[in-house]
Amino acid sequence: MSVSVPTPTGPGPHGHLLGHQRSRIAIVVVLGLAVGCLTSFGQGHLPGALDAFVNSASAWLVAPFVVGALMLTRWGAAGAGLTTCSLQLVGYYVTAQLRGHSPGGAIVAFWAACALLGGPVFGTAGHLWRNPPTKLRGLGAAVLASSFLAEGLWSYLHELHYDATAALWIAIGASIAILSARGRLTELRWIAVELRQWDYFHCPAETHHVFVGAGSEPCAILMIGARPDDPVRFPVSHTAQQHDASAATETTSGDEAYAEWPGEYLPTRLPWPPVGEGSGR
Repeated sequence: MSVSVPTPTGPGPHGHLLGHQRSRIAIVVVLGLAVGCLTSFGQGHLPGALDAFVNSASAWLVAPFVVGALMLTRWGAAGAGLTTCSLQLVGYYVTAQLRGHSPGGAIVAFWAACALLGGPVFGTAGHLWRNPPTKLRGLGAAVLASSFLAEGLWSYLHELHYDATAALWIAIGASIAILSARGRLTELRWIAVELRQWDYFHCPAETHHVFVGAGSEPCAILMIGARPDDPVRFPVSHTAQQHDASAATETTSGDEAYAEWPGEYLPTRLPWPPVGEGSGR
């Protein structure tokens, strides 16, 4: 008596796995080269604020974020992000050469360094967005949202004074943060600046800032900096006004800026290092 065993006609599990891996590799290659090529063609043709889509770092970091979200592991996401950014450079500069543009070596080296740093970071961020551990939920999307917010606020608004572009970039960053949170406000905590004990915070020159206590315990802040030759400016801030921490009118006089604050202070000796309830708050 003989028993016939049917021969499998379809791909086995290893075949499916190999097919998925090849698909991911194809996405990395095609997306990287396509973004680089389209960026080269788009420069000089997109009007107004839309030109930022082909002239900004944060727009290029969307591609490594996307491919990172498709990878199975963090290391794979980091590698895919780096590869995607590298291929964006290849696609961009090859297309530029074919169009008769010859970029200088310094700018190529600069963007290569950006790809080396930004690719793995945003690839990993994409993976964290799709596969978030409980403690890191919301971090992946916050990385991408923060890149648009930071470039919009600092580069376009503060440095270049491109108000329309800054508004567009801030709107994109805020939309990414809000939509990715899907109503879970705790996921937005990664974007807010919350200082804890022993944190270091650097304010570049001309940065408007105010520190607001978030608890009921004593707080000590050590501030180190050089006073400029020009008078210190105390601006009016609607955000700071919500915490009673803004000057009533813009001034260069500290006495005027703090005129509405209580005039008498009681010297207090605090222990050092400061000791509070809880775990080092």
